[in-house]
Amino acid sequence: MKTQLLILALLTCLSIQAQEKAVSKAKDHLNQYLLSAKTKLLHKAQKKLDQAIEHEDTKNQLATWYYRALVYQKMMEDQDSNKLVWGKEAIRSAIQARELTDSSTQLSAEQLLKDLDSVTFEIGVQLYSSQDFAKALSFHLLAEQAQRAIDGLDSAVLYNIATMAQMANDSLTASRYFQLCMEGHYRGADPYVGWSSWLVEQGHTKEAKRIVDLGRESFPENLSLITQLVNIYLKEQKWEEAIEAINVTMERDPDNALLYFARGSLYDALGKADLAEQDYLIAVEIDSNYFDAYFNLAALHFNRGAEIISGSIEVPVDDNKTYQEMTKRGRDEMELSLPYLEKAHALRPKDRATLVSMRHAYQRTQNWEKVAEVKRLLKELDKENPTD
Repeated sequence: MKTQLLILALLTCLSIQAQEKAVSKAKDHLNQYLLSAKTKLLHKAQKKLDQAIEHEDTKNQLATWYYRALVYQKMMEDQDSNKLVWGKEAIRSAIQARELTDSSTQLSAEQLLKDLDSVTFEIGVQLYSSQDFAKALSFHLLAEQAQRAIDGLDSAVLYNIATMAQMANDSLTASRYFQLCMEGHYRGADPYVGWSSWLVEQGHTKEAKRIVDLGRESFPENLSLITQLVNIYLKEQKWEEAIEAINVTMERDPDNALLYFARGSLYDALGKADLAEQDYLIAVEIDSNYFDAYFNLAALHFNRGAEIISGSIEVPVDDNKTYQEMTKRGRDEMELSLPYLEKAHALRPKDRATLVSMRHAYQRTQNWEKVAEVKRLLKELDKENPTD
């Protein structure tokens, strides 16, 4: 009986030693890989450590999980396929290693988690740059997991997760993380603006305005929130409310050409042409290369002229003098559009809408030489961009 017990104890001891040797061998494979970059060495280490975490004698040892985390980190960094799978295993192993860490060990699972946070964050940024938003989101969620394990949560990660979820059309994740940012007062007004913008894109303008109003309670002077409020009113076609919001924004940003252009466009929509013209002129005074403002100034004068000429049709047949006066006044007004169209054309020589507008304006003002020139430019443009 004693002999049997001794044999059993010996077998148990040999089993423990074998598993500990497996972990040690995996460490050796990892070190050899770092010197040679031979992928098969990583896979050998991976296999031994995957077995070790299942074995009763080594599954609760720090070294098992620590070196497994390192192996999977290297697989994530150095291999093109299955990066996300390897990343998840690396962080799972590092978290387990941290739980097994005590003051006597020289193995730093906390530093390992910091490294994994940095690596997964950087991979996420690269994927975001290549517009693979779903995968970028997954890697930032891994970075968050690593940070939470060491109580070192970075607000930048939460905000990035929210924006990447937004880009990946993951509304539940976006909503959750924008909410976390707002509750934690991370990134100031940015989360309110970001989430509100997303809601507007989805057609939920009422909820978007609620988020903006919530943000303005904490950041009443924030320009981005006021601008977002303008966008909401524009989406809802509440022109007067949008103008009021733009006026508030102008007080804080009086040299913003876009604001004058936006207000001018709203006045245009409301039929207040004189006010629209004033704002367009201020916009081009601030920004002399503002194409849209020049184009709208041209359209404003052309449409005024067309309206005057259309009105001449109502003049009695026997009142030729009034008819001629109105026709001339209409053409003179149309002629005022030409300097703005020519400036717009100079800024965007191949913009077809501008060329077509110029042709119409030259035809109505009977400048046939210019009509021929614009027709030639349109033909050249058609040759460059043939339609099916």
